[in-house]
Amino acid sequence: MRRILGIDPSFGTMGVAIKDPSKKYNQYKMFTGDFVEVIGWLGQNCKMKEVIAVVENPALDSAVFGAWEQMDKAIKTNNRGSMKFTFNTVLKRAQHVGENKAAAKLIIKMLSDKGVPVIEVAPSARQKAFEIDKQGKKVRRKVKMLRAPTKTTKEEFAELTGVTIKEGNTEHSRDAATLLHGRGIKWAEIQLKLQEKPKERKRPKQMPNQSNYNYHIINRKNAKL
Repeated sequence: MRRILGIDPSFGTMGVAIKDPSKKYNQYKMFTGDFVEVIGWLGQNCKMKEVIAVVENPALDSAVFGAWEQMDKAIKTNNRGSMKFTFNTVLKRAQHVGENKAAAKLIIKMLSDKGVPVIEVAPSARQKAFEIDKQGKKVRRKVKMLRAPTKTTKEEFAELTGVTIKEGNTEHSRDAATLLHGRGIKWAEIQLKLQEKPKERKRPKQMPNQSNYNYHIINRKNAKL
């Protein structure tokens, strides 16, 4: 496997990037399009047997990451209008996240069906290239200090990767490419091995399982009414 494929899934506009780690300098092919267009572009630009895919998967985070903090802040203002606006914003965001989850699920299944190893990355494992200050203004951050940064500008992307790409260089495709920055084949192989052996969750003995015929078991000594 000679190449790593990065995908930033979205219901409407999806970003994709291909990196060749065997090259001395970072080299990326980037593209932005809808689901069908991305599938077609992948078929023309890479062989599925030669890639490992890194896909941002929103399903690895909660339904609306950070939503409670927004609601809690609005509630403390004791302003009905502010609470209503925040509630509607959170619902709209949840709908958008749900669409992206569906897109991620479809692309991961398609790649898996083609025999492509897939590494899934949670959005919360990445960092935005800006933050909002107390005045509500965007403050740009040093991209080289961030983890798989998102929402980078063209200038920030060039600073991070050391290359200037004209074709297919959009925010979506940059988000896909930064998934791959600083990561090579060895990193990908290690991540795949870690995913093959997920940590087993300890289940309470009273939970349904094969040994207790899938019934809840209640210990009378410990039971409290």
